[in-house]
Parts: sequence; structure tokens; C-alpha cells
Amino acid sequence: MTSKSWIVLLAAFVLTVVPSVSPAHAGEDARKVSVVSFGLFGDQGVFKSEATGAAQVVASRFGNGPINVQYNSKRGGGATIEALAKSLQVVAKGMDAENDVLFLILTSHGSPAGLAVKAGRLTQTLTPSNLADMLARTGVRHKVVVISACYSGVFIPRLANPDMLVITAADADHPSFGCRDKAKWTYFGDAFFNVALRQAKSLKDAFVVARAQQLSTKPLMNITGYVIDVTVIPSTHELHATAKVSFTALDALPVATFELHSGLKVAKVDKGECHLRLDDLLEFSEGQLLVLMPPHRFEEASVERLLQRLKQSRADGVWLAASLIYRGDDRRRLARLGLRAVGP
Repeated sequence: MTSKSWIVLLAAFVLTVVPSVSPAHAGEDARKVSVVSFGLFGDQGVFKSEATGAAQVVASRFGNGPINVQYNSKRGGGATIEALAKSLQVVAKGMDAENDVLFLILTSHGSPAGLAVKAGRLTQTLTPSNLADMLARTGVRHKVVVISACYSGVFIPRLANPDMLVITAADADHPSFGCRDKAKWTYFGDAFFNVALRQAKSLKDAFVVARAQQLSTKPLMNITGYVIDVTVIPSTHELHATAKVSFTALDALPVATFELHSGLKVAKVDKGECHLRLDDLLEFSEGQLLVLMPPHRFEEASVERLLQRLKQSRADGVWLAASLIYRGDDRRRLARLGLRAVGP
């Protein structure tokens, strides 16, 4: 998730007037906080884990009411749009509509259209209008909605009002990250629920902590461009895609990892190409040992210029190397290179 997304979301939080949610341990007359948490995308276990973990954290910090957690798996599950509507109604019936707080957590893949629901073969899309209607029908005044998904900011215009706080993992134009199958949390879920909310006294404090953590994270690469070519084969239900991504490493980066949407069943991944320019090498040459090996036929002036640029870099050492070609001119070629070799 981008830092830009966090800044936009925090601003939305500050500008939205919401009821004060106090920690548990208050008296019996404190507001009851009822938690509904749904992991909507069943093909990856991270959403089950996050829905369960987030509900536990919220309940331990603020909840003194019922907790309803549902999730899907690859085989199926009950976390559907219809089940969400029913769960909200059931929870609302046991609440004081004017004083209690309904805390809704949704975690899934997202798109500009809404949230993906995947339960076995069942596929649905929960739209902002759908969710707004569900929440309105509960009749509960004070509500908190936290959505962990790409493009989840699309829900803010339809949901946010003086009595409803909406927190999302990204704005309407950007993705969020970290939805790996074996992970316990997405990046947003870890920063907000697992770290910040465990120690904060209020939702506002939690967002301040999570925002600071995200802003302090140094990006490892700068994506300078990407092109995706797609070929669809209807007869075999296959999609062939080639992604060409160009980026510049901003720090020592041994491995560059790019995540794929798990809605795509990947049958094969071909190794891409790495285009390393001389300027890239020189920029990150500190601590490196550089060896220049000219081709069999070379221009002495070109070798000299390149060798001088390498010597002016921050590399710990620069060598001029050659190999035997066994074509009868090796001695003369090595002698020419020897004249260019400078230094110990």
C-alpha cells in the first residue's frame, strides 16, 4: 500500500465526526461494541486469518458485545453477501440502536467495482451500494467499518457520515498489498490491527501509529513503467499474459517480488529479462569488485573510456581481464590490453 493512501485515509478519519469508542474495562453503562468480521475471498487463507485475528484484537480492546466471524475457503463457506446482510440484522437486534457501536471488518481482494466474494465455485461482488443498504437497514446509529482490500477507498463516499467511521487499506485509485496465501495478515491488517490497535487507546491513536509506521518504511524500488500484453483463448479458458516491468532499486535489493492476483490460476511463469545499464552499475558500485572483459575485436579508445569510468566509480577494485581465443593472435591482443591496464 502506498504512503499516499495512508495520508488520504487519515485525513478522512480526522474530518469524520464519530462516536467515541472507549476501551473495555469501563462500567456496565459503557457502550456495547458488537463485532462482525468477514473473510470474503476463500482461495487464500490470509483472509480467514485476518478476519479472525482482527475480530479478536478489536474485541480485546473495545468489545464487550457479541463477535460474529465468518470466512470462506477453496471448498466453499458461508461468508457470502446474503450471509453478511443476515449477520448484520441478527447482531443489530441485540443492540441499543442509539448508543451501542457496530464494528464491521471486511477483508478480501478489491477492485473499483467493490469487494470480491469467493466461496468455492460461488463468485460475487459486494458493491459500495450493497454495503450501504445493508448497514442502513440495521437501524444502528454508530458504526465503524474497516475494509482491508485493494481500491477499498471506493466505499468511503457511500458509507462515511457523521455517525459512521470508515477506514480502508487504500484509496479508490490504488491497490493494497500483502495478500499471500500463507500469511497471517495483509500489510494493512498487520500495521493497523496487529501492531497499532493492540497498544492504542482509541481508533484515532491506532491510525496515527499505523500511519507513522507506514511512512517510515523506506521503499525498496521505484517502478518506472509497466506494460501488460494479454491474449485470451476462449476455447481452452486460458489467458496468456506477459508483464514487462521496469524499475530502479533504491537500496540493496537481492530479490524483486511482484504479487499476482490470486483470482488467476497461474499455470506457468517464464523467467523475464534483466536489463542492467552502465549507469545502474556505477550508481550501485560501492563495495563491488568490477571486471572488464573486452570482446575479441575491440577499439582501444572505447576500452580506455570505459575503463576510466569504472575506475572513477566507488567500486573497491577494477580489473581488466581477457581470455585466450586460440586463433593465433592471442599474444598481440593481450599485449594491447596490457598497455591499458593501470594500477596494481
